[in-house]
Amino acid sequence: MHEEERAYRMELRDGEASDEEEEYDTKEVEVEEVVDVNEEVLAFDLDQE
Repeated sequence: MHEEERAYRMELRDGEASDEEEEYDTKEVEVEEVVDVNEEVLAFDLDQE
C-alpha cells in the first residue's frame, strides 16, 4: 500500500520524491487575532504633588 500511494504523495509534495522526514523544511506560523478593543479616556492632572 505504501508504494501504491507514492505517486499521490509525490503530487502533494509538488513532485518531491522523498518520504524522509529529515529532507523536509518546516515553518512555524503564529496568528494573532484581535477579538475586541476598548478605549477609555482618563483625565491626567499635570499638577500632581
